[in-house]
Amino acid sequence: MDGSGLWLSAKRLERGRFSWPSVSSENETKVLLSYEELALLVGGIDLSRTRRKVWYRREESGDKKAALIKFLGESAVRLKTVEEKLHHAQLENRYLRELLRLARIEKYGPGS
Repeated sequence: MDGSGLWLSAKRLERGRFSWPSVSSENETKVLLSYEELALLVGGIDLSRTRRKVWYRREESGDKKAALIKFLGESAVRLKTVEEKLHHAQLENRYLRELLRLARIEKYGPGS
């Protein structure tokens, strides 16, 4: 957020009131909200009774670039395997359709 604009929104409540968050110090006059905090506030959630979960990712030992290249390579191999299985299933489907067509011809004649 660059703080150079103004955004105004209005929502009329049938009952009750929003639990607007307080400013962090007496010298401040504005409250900065993230998109998620605004959505919770408009949804009726009291932000003072919530807390943000701390998310982190475990760092892998070794070179990150090498690990990424290895992961992408393995993903490409898995994708190739899935594509091959899909192609095989499509061929098998065509084969089964042809067998069904021939069985119908044998049972009901060539005009069916």
